[in-house]
Amino acid sequence: MQTPFTVHSTTGEIVLRFPKASSILRENKIGFCCKNNRPIGEMATEAGMEKHQLLEQINSFYDSIHAIKEQDQDQWTIESMLAYSQDVHTQLKIDIPEIHDYVSKIYRVHGGKQPELVTVYTLYHLLMEKLSHLLTKKEQAIFPRIKSNPSNEPLEDVKNELMDDYKQIRTILSSLRQTTGDFSVPDWSCHTFRLAFLKLEELESDLLDLIQLESAYLLNHQNN
Repeated sequence: MQTPFTVHSTTGEIVLRFPKASSILRENKIGFCCKNNRPIGEMATEAGMEKHQLLEQINSFYDSIHAIKEQDQDQWTIESMLAYSQDVHTQLKIDIPEIHDYVSKIYRVHGGKQPELVTVYTLYHLLMEKLSHLLTKKEQAIFPRIKSNPSNEPLEDVKNELMDDYKQIRTILSSLRQTTGDFSVPDWSCHTFRLAFLKLEELESDLLDLIQLESAYLLNHQNN
């Protein structure tokens, strides 16, 4: 199978095509914007790393994400869905603070001439607060309750509580999409600006997918 990226792929190209790769680059202190938008092989070597090892890490991460999306989720059990949800939570805990850094940076640098970035900054902080509370509540209270429900009896109170949380998350995501004009960026945007909006859109997709799956499987199928 052909790998998505090679040692000649620039770091900017990689993060714009696969925004989640930015977490790997950040972990290894490798940049991707402006003067750092260079072939990943060169950047890895300068950082004292084995370039093929770093590339394999990114390509493997890319393949794993796409493999999950290609699975037949209709065949998943409740246990499978809980495991998937926990994996998504783990990734969200990496992505959320990283996106905060990008949103804060473009707000500081470009907020003067792009006033909508003030609203984006405010909305994202609200989203962070909601998600922090929701992820903790799910992991500490809701997931254990679902696991300890061997008879698969309907958990209407859990469903109603989550539906209210999900509604609030959807409202904030909708406001972010509207404020950014469907996450459109100016022609002059640097890679950091573009990546910030790409990762916001990716976060929206990840959250809406998770909400849809949990609503269908973890809640509505409790009585199956």
